[in-house]
Amino acid sequence: MPSLVQTLSHLVLGQKGGENRILIIELLKQRPYNINQLADHLQLNYRTVKHHIDVLRENGLLTLSSSPGYGEVYFLSPDLEQNYEIFKDIAGKLKGRETSYAFLHDVFEQAHDAVIVVDEEGLVMFWNRSAEKLLGYSDKENLGKTIPIFNDPESLKLTIKDVADKNSTSVQEIVGKDNSGKPIDLEISVGAIADEEGKTVAYSILARDIGVRKKNEERLRYLNVLLTAINDVNQLINRVSDIDTLMQRVADRLYDTQLFTDVSIGLQRDPDSNSIILIGHSGAHGSESWRVTPEGSGQGPNCVKSAVRTMKTAIVNGTGEDCVQCHRNCDQQRESNVIIPMQYRDSLIGIFSVCLNPGHMIYKEELSLLEEVVKDITLARVKTLAEDLLAESEGRFSSALFAARSGAWDWDLKTGMLAWSDGLERVFGFGQGEVIFTRESLLERVHIEDRHRVADAIEASQKSKKEYDIEYRAVWSDGSIHWIREAGDVLLDQNEEPARMLAVVSDITERKALESELRKALDKAQAR
Repeated sequence: MPSLVQTLSHLVLGQKGGENRILIIELLKQRPYNINQLADHLQLNYRTVKHHIDVLRENGLLTLSSSPGYGEVYFLSPDLEQNYEIFKDIAGKLKGRETSYAFLHDVFEQAHDAVIVVDEEGLVMFWNRSAEKLLGYSDKENLGKTIPIFNDPESLKLTIKDVADKNSTSVQEIVGKDNSGKPIDLEISVGAIADEEGKTVAYSILARDIGVRKKNEERLRYLNVLLTAINDVNQLINRVSDIDTLMQRVADRLYDTQLFTDVSIGLQRDPDSNSIILIGHSGAHGSESWRVTPEGSGQGPNCVKSAVRTMKTAIVNGTGEDCVQCHRNCDQQRESNVIIPMQYRDSLIGIFSVCLNPGHMIYKEELSLLEEVVKDITLARVKTLAEDLLAESEGRFSSALFAARSGAWDWDLKTGMLAWSDGLERVFGFGQGEVIFTRESLLERVHIEDRHRVADAIEASQKSKKEYDIEYRAVWSDGSIHWIREAGDVLLDQNEEPARMLAVVSDITERKALESELRKALDKAQAR
């Protein structure tokens, strides 16, 4: 069996990669590491470090922690620990070894993270190019001076003392500042640098900009709060039958998120009225009164009247022409309003408006979620008119539902006959006139895993004589899966017995996809 001298000489002096093996052994002399940590320290890829670890283990120079798996760490073998002076002698013979100042200088300069070396007093000894790029200071500006990124310079001295006392690395997130004084979110890692005798001679500070990560985390938290509120709104739609009460409850729930300074919902109170009247409101603009005509005139905020005229979603920040002399007097450049028309057929049945918190720039996903809320409350309004509209003009109701990516069915419980609107065909993946629906054929379109749940919900509604609201998957003829929301009710005869069932069916595939993406992103962020 080769001696330790022979083994070390072969692995360090006689093979390619000896410099990296020296650094690995020297790091493990200080404390145990796993492969990922070693790769980070050495700025090498995982596979390279793993190869060197495997070689050192095969030759009896390293041992593995007793609990293998994710995060397993490595130690020097007892033999190498006891004969570490032999290793130091052999490593010192390697010409141009990586621990030389010149080599480490080059490594630090090539690092993507900002690398700063300070003495025990916190005075800068080294400042790499990445630090200059991140923080805006050159090395000449900082050498021999206190590191300038900390708002409280004493906090670095306390961190250094903590690292020295505990003989460990400190990782923390701080809000620092760059050369212009601009705040910058940083993750910093502070660790001791020791000489060959183990004496601490300096401290390294690795800093990276985590501003993008922090913004993404904040965005996900924001959207999660909004998504939770939207799910609560859907529950309100199912429980609250009076439309005025429902709109007020929706406004209150969205305002309670503290994401908005004001939530306003205006509706046509009945089909014979042309004006939009403020029905639900919660927030800053408490004294407002709306009576906006379909032409965009009348009483109300200018941004609302403008959205009525265009029939398009509008985002207004207080600087537009419509904002001049508007009684809302929004803070220019800081306070934005989002106004979304609620469309019925080719005309307006309502307006949904929210004011964002000052300085908040609306997220794309946020706008999509708000538009989904509007679709939900629009359908709730249509549902309250459904029975009268069907009796008055089936074609009128069908056109409205078709435009909203929705449909309706009307089931005569005594004859078994099923009537439906044109939009229902599109919801279930058929062309107009392509299919004759029955209750059985509709149920066959439901995903097999959801079919019993849908049938049970309808049966329970008949028995309890109460509404139902359910979400399920439908399978189209091309095999694609679509998410459906179905809200139904039982209509009673003169003897208070179920006579008909009426349901509004909506395609919510886009909303479910967005919800799934947000949940996954939030889970990923929370797992960090």
